Amino acid sequence: MKIMAHRGFRHLPVVSDGNLSGIITAGDLINTFTSVDLTKMKARDSSIEDTSKRESEKIISSLNLHVEDVKSSQPVSIKASATILDAIRLMSEKNIGSLLIVEDEAEKQMGSRHGTRLLGIVTLRDIISILSAYGPFGIRVEDCMTRRVATTNERNSIYSAMELMAREGVRRLPVVAMTRNRDSGEAVLGMVTNKMILRYLESVISYNMVDMEKGVIQPVKTVMHPSMPSIDPKEDCGNAAYLMRELGTGGFAVIDSRELVGVITERDLVRRIYEKEGLSFFTDLFGMGNGRMQI
Repeated sequence: MKIMAHRGFRHLPVVSDGNLSGIITAGDLINTFTSVDLTKMKARDSSIEDTSKRESEKIISSLNLHVEDVKSSQPVSIKASATILDAIRLMSEKNIGSLLIVEDEAEKQMGSRHGTRLLGIVTLRDIISILSAYGPFGIRVEDCMTRRVATTNERNSIYSAMELMAREGVRRLPVVAMTRNRDSGEAVLGMVTNKMILRYLESVISYNMVDMEKGVIQPVKTVMHPSMPSIDPKEDCGNAAYLMRELGTGGFAVIDSRELVGVITERDLVRRIYEKEGLSFFTDLFGMGNGRMQI
């Protein structure tokens, strides 16, 4: 968690004796913090104090787990000689955000190594950075966005946002106003991501600014970014990819006439274009389609 918090990573490969043994993500940590079984705890009433105690104990108990207990033991990998097209296909079909790059069998035999040697990692952000140079795509944001949007409000607790992320399988939540405006719909006040929450939890643990029991009931506005980049549903997905790269963001709130109508993320953009248009779309986009991964 400290590595992710301080380096801004969402994915950490797990290695043992120099060989790849798994991967752990920010989402894995959030899921663990909200799903630990505390059946031995005696307090079971529904008061705010007891609820916050259970929530804080889940996080504290989770910290005693080893990475081995949480990681995915079967990470999806790709050979270093694979193309960007191979990466797009694999990420889209597996619905994942990263691929671990491993050595080719020929290189492995020449080195007489045992196990799988990790050479690098390629993420959806890397793919978006490449795609951003090839826009426009001729595909609208509204054709790739997620319409059913999980949101939170600024007064909800940080732990409730963690539970929502785990339940919905998302890593970012638009933060909306408590009351819906009849004329303009939901007002998006900001955004909270799993990385923001991990940074907050790490600071609570490392610097003891507040005890964890009080920390988990702090409102989302404590950790949220006070704005969420937005985009029009009619905008081209190629322009969306370019803006994601330029702004360093993994997703936009899709706003139509000041109302939140969806969210588009790096994963939405790549996977939905692949599902709708097939790999041939990217082949045509890249011309000869022989882009190589740079490790």
